[in-house]
Amino acid sequence: MILSNNKQGLDITIGIMAKYPEEGKVKTRLVPPLTYRQATGLYEAVLLDTIETISKLDACYKKVIFYYPENEGTYFNDITGPDWLVLPQSGRDLGERLKNAFLEFEEDGSRVMIIGSDSPVLPVQYLIDSGDLLSDNDIVLGPTEDGGFYSIAIKDISRTFIEDIFKNIKWSTSHTLSDIVENIKIVNKKFALGGRWYDVDTSKDIERLTSESESDDIENYKNIRQFISKYL
Repeated sequence: MILSNNKQGLDITIGIMAKYPEEGKVKTRLVPPLTYRQATGLYEAVLLDTIETISKLDACYKKVIFYYPENEGTYFNDITGPDWLVLPQSGRDLGERLKNAFLEFEEDGSRVMIIGSDSPVLPVQYLIDSGDLLSDNDIVLGPTEDGGFYSIAIKDISRTFIEDIFKNIKWSTSHTLSDIVENIKIVNKKFALGGRWYDVDTSKDIERLTSESESDDIENYKNIRQFISKYL
């Protein structure tokens, strides 16, 4: 099934920030209750389902995956497809890598949305709606319940703007979203918030994920369902 495009029919680049699913390097906050192997399996299941969902978006969406570390390009080429652009992340930390991902498209004039790879069963309509909100806003953020964000969409990419909004952010904390919103206000840009969603970082989040995956469209989250049936 091909999902319908944004209302304006404008091209949007949508990128996923992803890590190679190496045991002991992803979703470590879930250990315990999960083992490191299980946490890695969960991360990979969410990543694969995210890629499959984004792949169903129509041709208005240019699809990109930004991967880390840079020597794992073969894995990410294998799990995406010929219509995906596969690029290594660059930078010393998350903020720098996210900033550089946006700057990859500074010259081509496209609207750019970048999402994480650890918000499971995220309704794809949230991403489509965020793209629509760019018509009347400079930046659109998809907030998470823990104070972060699962997506960030920017209408016009410029180095100055990107550096301004990513300045002095406390990444991976309950202040991340509020920090970036404050920066947006300082530079007097118009912004909007999309639908609120969640990350999986606690045992309660795992329980919620299990419930969400059981009640949603079975076509979209097969890897998460396979993981849950095997381990949970």
